[in-house]
Amino acid sequence: ALSQYSVTHNSSAAFFLLPSRAWEMLLGGIICFLPEPQHVRRSVLELCSWCSLGVIVIASVLYTSSTPFPGTAALVPCMATALLIYCNSAGLTAPANLLARRPVVLVGLMSYSLYLWHWPVLAFSHYWFGNELGVAAGVAALGVGIVLGVLSWKFVETPLRHKWKDVPPARVVGAAVCSALLLVTIAHFVDAQGGLPNRIPEHVRMAAAPGRSLQEFAVSTESIKQGHLPVLGTEVDENESPDFLVWGDSHAMALGDCFDNLARDHQLSGVIAARTATVPIPGVWRPGYRDHAAEALDWNQAVLDYVRESKVKNVVLVSRWAVNIEGRPDGSFETLIAEEGAATTNIQSARSTLAKGLNRTLDELQTLGIRVWVLKQVPLQKNNPRFAVLRSLYSNADVVTGVTLAEHLARQKHANDIIDQQISGRRNVSSLDLSTAFFDADGHSLLGSSHGPYYRDDDHLSDTGAQEILRPMLAAITMEISQSATIDRSSLAMPAGGQPGDVAAKPEE
Repeated sequence: ALSQYSVTHNSSAAFFLLPSRAWEMLLGGIICFLPEPQHVRRSVLELCSWCSLGVIVIASVLYTSSTPFPGTAALVPCMATALLIYCNSAGLTAPANLLARRPVVLVGLMSYSLYLWHWPVLAFSHYWFGNELGVAAGVAALGVGIVLGVLSWKFVETPLRHKWKDVPPARVVGAAVCSALLLVTIAHFVDAQGGLPNRIPEHVRMAAAPGRSLQEFAVSTESIKQGHLPVLGTEVDENESPDFLVWGDSHAMALGDCFDNLARDHQLSGVIAARTATVPIPGVWRPGYRDHAAEALDWNQAVLDYVRESKVKNVVLVSRWAVNIEGRPDGSFETLIAEEGAATTNIQSARSTLAKGLNRTLDELQTLGIRVWVLKQVPLQKNNPRFAVLRSLYSNADVVTGVTLAEHLARQKHANDIIDQQISGRRNVSSLDLSTAFFDADGHSLLGSSHGPYYRDDDHLSDTGAQEILRPMLAAITMEISQSATIDRSSLAMPAGGQPGDVAAKPEE
């Protein structure tokens, strides 16, 4: 029960800390006190052994990084292992004879050393090659881990086991305590020094600066209802409507800094309503997100109510559109959207939901007389390009490129088609394809420059990426808003003696 609770509330602690894993070792201890199955038929023991071994193999194949573990998922391999051991406690069955062969036993003897070495090798491999290792890099990492594990077992673990067999327990405990204190001291020193930043060249450290937090542009449902949204540009006058609203998910947050700077340049007062994993369309949700989906419904409705009440005249819709109708590239579909209340969905249904929902939203905004821009997605990368760019800057190599234009268009095809269909024929509604500025002459997407990575991860832009790549495109939006706002303000400040409709002369820029 504790293990399952920990998995739900803190999966890392559940995996690494003893309290949530102790039952697994206790399960093995319990077997020692059970009577041997001497009176059980041999055929039954053989069948149970084969079934247990099969369950272990199946679990190792079917369990993935997304499987909640340990929790109830750990019961399957642990109970199967316990049953396999118990069935062979009075004599070896055929499966046990296979496992008792010398090569398999040797792997078992070295298993602790192999386990200790595989993780640092994988960690450094990911650090150098990125989150997803290629086949060659993966095989190389596996080979290095095995070699180090064998050497460690032969020249460190085995000699120490024999050498320390007759050493008094007090000395063993003392050595362990001293080793732990040494590790804690080193870790504290590195932490106090900020990770020893001087080991990295200054230009790489500057390029690696994280920029503004995405959460700086997030807003809760309650704050929206109170009219308190993050400001973009100059402060919004309480007696006036904001010049524009950026409405979207975390991709809207990623553009927050760029919109903020552009709004300041044009003396605009804008606001942003952004929430992670929430497509800016009222009345739709993600059935796979459960509680989060229900909250998203209230949040989107609050944004729409704010639009009506604030009388904002310009709205920019930003989202990771494709993930709502295609699922994630890894094959998971919990991000697919559906109409409010639907318990299930699929790709075709999600596409229909996006089309209908976007149509409703645009109808509503048009009825309110609002100028609308729908921003299409930036290229989704296969790996986290941030590490690749920083690595190339560190080694003074050419900055790497990402997915091709063909790959990007294939991923975004249905989302872009839906956007194009829904804005077609509408007045004061435009789409802007943010990806057009991301590809070089060879059709490869740009990942960064000497100033830093263009991405925070595989799909969110960094402040550098938004400023260097998208600023000219987004400036066209803020320029239009600025011109419209200038005309509106000039109309309010009509010269004395003027006639209705007269506009004060626009000052020279």
